[in-house]
Amino acid sequence: MTLTLRQADSNTQGVYVVKAKNHFGQSQSEAILTVTPKPKKPENVAPVFKVELADRTVNEADPVRFECVISGVPKPVVSALN
Repeated sequence: MTLTLRQADSNTQGVYVVKAKNHFGQSQSEAILTVTPKPKKPENVAPVFKVELADRTVNEADPVRFECVISGVPKPVVSALN
């Protein structure tokens, strides 16, 4: 038996009970569903480097790749300088 709630919210939280019985007896199982409010997305956040650039050493004429991960709200404009 599977019970699926398509979208949990504060109205669906509480105690859920499943009961089963036949002519030999009965049994039940209980579970508590707690629903935490959906976190609000921040309205404005300064750019943050989640992964910073790392130093590289390469042989002349070899390709090189620098990577970083940046987040912020609104999405930051990113540029690379040398």
